[in-house]
Amino acid sequence: MRFFLIAVFTVIFAVTSFTRNTDMNYDLLADRRLADALELASDGASEQVQIASVANGDIVFNQAAADSTFKTILANNLALDPSTLTPLSNSMYQSGATVNVEQFFDYSNTTFPYTYDNPQYGIDVVLTGPAIVYNVTLPVPKNFESSPSGFPLTWTKVASYPGIYTN
Repeated sequence: MRFFLIAVFTVIFAVTSFTRNTDMNYDLLADRRLADALELASDGASEQVQIASVANGDIVFNQAAADSTFKTILANNLALDPSTLTPLSNSMYQSGATVNVEQFFDYSNTTFPYTYDNPQYGIDVVLTGPAIVYNVTLPVPKNFESSPSGFPLTWTKVASYPGIYTN
């Protein structure tokens, strides 16, 4: 009887450890995918500028094109619908992404260097040239039904126009 109880508790412990470890790895994968997708999307958006402004040396973003590019690249990398940012059937995410902040800073509205501070999202950055600031939230997917509901991943990304240093 003692051997049987030890075996049962060992199996329960092993299964519980396996599911928690798998959940943790799944959470890390979801976090890394969001960070990488946000990096690619924000870099793509920061390249959407008005051509005439580049010739003048005073970079001005094409905000409509930047917004569209950002959402398209983010959606393609996370298997989300580009128009609503809700998950497609093949997405590992179960809830849609929310773009909390999309702020454009260029020579049409800012003099540089510029300190951008948004305490609501914990953003405090000195911009030395044209940049776009994004803050995106996406709930972590659940791997097992016994897992707690997904906590939100929130990432902030500052993407500057290529060749301009932003710290």
